[in-house]
Amino acid sequence: MDYIGGDLFSVNQQTTQSVDNLFARNERVVCYFDTYTIVLVGAIFVGSMDTVWHGQITPPYGKQFSVDYSDKNISLKKGEELGRFNMGSTVILLSNTHQFDLQAGLVVKMGQSLSV
Repeated sequence: MDYIGGDLFSVNQQTTQSVDNLFARNERVVCYFDTYTIVLVGAIFVGSMDTVWHGQITPPYGKQFSVDYSDKNISLKKGEELGRFNMGSTVILLSNTHQFDLQAGLVVKMGQSLSV
């Protein structure tokens, strides 16, 4: 897991269209798993994120840190909580083994398959 300090721009539609590279500039927590990576993107009023294996992640502003959990058996079952924002924000899911079948504006429900 890597914490990457950064800005806390809002992630609403207007801001994401007007701030270049917003998701790469905002504060992030990057969680690496075997076949996918989940990026929790902070935003204004959301400068506090938690994971179930680490707890609250609120380092001093601008500080970066990494924690190696490769010797731990972190396992999540379908629908189980991975973490939370303390007011809501954006989650980016990257996979090197699945092809996603998603369209802009699609509402995704818990348990719904994302891949073809």
